Amino acid sequence: VGLTFTILPPWYWTIWAKLIYLLTFLIGFFWIFNYLRWRWKIQYELKMKEEETRRLIEIDQFKSNFFTNISHEFRTPLTLIMGPVQRLIQELENPVIKSQLNLIKQNSSRLLNLVDQLLEAGKIKTGRLNLTVQKGNLGLLLQTIVINFFYMASEKGMKISTSIPLMTEIWFDADKVEKIIGNLIQNAVKYGKPGSQIDLKAEINQNQVKIIVKNETSRKYTQEEKSQLFDKFFKPDHKSDGFGIGLPMIKDLTSLHKGSIQLLLDDPELFEVEVRLPVDKYAFSPADVIEESKEESSLSQTSSQILPGENSPLVLLVEDNEDVRTFLTQDLKQHFNLITAKNGKEGVYLAMQKIPDLILSDVMMPELDGIELCQILKKDEKTSHIPIILLTAKSEEEQMLKGLKVGADDYIIKPFSIPKLLLRIEKLIELRNNLRIRYSGKTEVSPSEIAVTSTDERFLQKVQEIVDSDLMDSNFSVDEFSKKLAMSRMQLHRKLIALTGLSTSNFIRDQRLRKALQKLEKSNDTVAEIAYSVGFSSPSYFIKCFKETYQMTPVEYQQSKKQH
Repeated sequence: VGLTFTILPPWYWTIWAKLIYLLTFLIGFFWIFNYLRWRWKIQYELKMKEEETRRLIEIDQFKSNFFTNISHEFRTPLTLIMGPVQRLIQELENPVIKSQLNLIKQNSSRLLNLVDQLLEAGKIKTGRLNLTVQKGNLGLLLQTIVINFFYMASEKGMKISTSIPLMTEIWFDADKVEKIIGNLIQNAVKYGKPGSQIDLKAEINQNQVKIIVKNETSRKYTQEEKSQLFDKFFKPDHKSDGFGIGLPMIKDLTSLHKGSIQLLLDDPELFEVEVRLPVDKYAFSPADVIEESKEESSLSQTSSQILPGENSPLVLLVEDNEDVRTFLTQDLKQHFNLITAKNGKEGVYLAMQKIPDLILSDVMMPELDGIELCQILKKDEKTSHIPIILLTAKSEEEQMLKGLKVGADDYIIKPFSIPKLLLRIEKLIELRNNLRIRYSGKTEVSPSEIAVTSTDERFLQKVQEIVDSDLMDSNFSVDEFSKKLAMSRMQLHRKLIALTGLSTSNFIRDQRLRKALQKLEKSNDTVAEIAYSVGFSSPSYFIKCFKETYQMTPVEYQQSKKQH
């Protein structure tokens, strides 16, 4: 086998080398070109996305500001509409016109509620809504929230059933909880099946409260609808009222409260929502927690040290809802002697019989409401002096104004904190005590100076007339005094204690001593003559009583006046 080798010339290899170099250059050039073009495209797309994001943020901010500003603008004309309408409803008697005006009022209130929802959503979005966490009675709060929806539910033939344990001394933001649970119950009433039952159940476990609101529903939700129910402006039923911000706002408020919310829609016949909220103050930021104020703390400490006894104020609680009555009783009985009534009619009877130092009454009650109770008691001489605090829901502002017109001394809007309620009770009782001090500090006091109401003033004038005519009679007794005033001994005793700080017998003696002072200053009669003239049975008893009261004898008093 022969092999033949061909030797190629050098120029041949030179051409191939140049071709390889050229090909490598072209490949490198195209790679670098494509890489730079890709980098430029990426940067351009990023820039465009940033620009679009910035533009969307600006649009979103504009929308938020627009909704917030226009919502504020809506509130003014709505208020101006509702005010005159309310006046017309009160003044007009034509039932047809009144029904039309009520329709205007209802729809204005509905619009105002929607505006408030928009404002709330705007505050949450812009981060301007903060927590205000305080220690309080969550059980009482939940009960009062539920009560506000009883009437609304009854209009659809619905009932609200609750299972709420005693939950005192725990930490929460009352305003946020009220909005969360109030909106859930409102939705349950609004979209629930007529004639069905709404269930609210609460329980505490490991520093967390679980609240479940459940109602029957005639609507079946698809899986897609279920996943979108918490999306803003989503409405599964486009014919329904509202903007579709109820559930999303509840979710945002729950998150703000460091809690969680979950829809439980396994049963197609039920709409069930579970809310979990922390109730321990260490779950919140220190900036969001408001410790008990010095004033409230001082009140709590003072009240807790003084156990209810014979000398403690007697408070009458009038509340038709058994759960709320139980919750309030648990707190009030630690500080006062407490009696309770189930309705206004029973409340009036107990007030007349027991003459309490203060009355705490709900407004909406069967038999006799809080306004009527207040009107009856403030017009009666036996009870006109008793301070009355009305408990009213926010939706009952008209009732609150009526209560103040008929003489209510104060009102508290539900829901409320127990420390604030105790403080208001304490201040009203303190005000009455100041009137007693004013009475005891003067030798002559006109009825208007210590009267709380015009009825009190008439009563005191009547008392003064009886004192002026019968005081010189040493046989004038408590029984006679009571009969002339058409009161029982106990009623007169409680009334005089409230106005002057003196029992009936001590009041009679005090009046005799005051008359004696005037005679000692203005007349030259002997001590014995003065003693008999003001109704004392003997001069020695008169001197004894005078010295106990004024720390000097009648003669020493006369001498001191002569020196001055």
